[in-house]
Amino acid sequence: MVGLAGALSNMLGIPVSDATGLSGAFAFSLDWTPEEDLVNATSADRQPAVTSLPEALEAKVGLRLERGKISIPIYVIEHAEKPSAN
Repeated sequence: MVGLAGALSNMLGIPVSDATGLSGAFAFSLDWTPEEDLVNATSADRQPAVTSLPEALEAKVGLRLERGKISIPIYVIEHAEKPSAN
């Protein structure tokens, strides 16, 4: 689930934290439509098979994405120098 959270973070562009407490490997497939395609779809284009990623996760896998605040590590580089020529 930690790997899934990381993949979801990359896809959604926001931090996703694993709060399931589940470990191990799981195999599943999801059919979903990217958000930009959902925004551009007209009501005639929206068919039952057209779902967002959060809807697909909940319906097919039983996982729900919830908005909330989480702590994430932040690294600050205070100083950098060019390496010497030696």
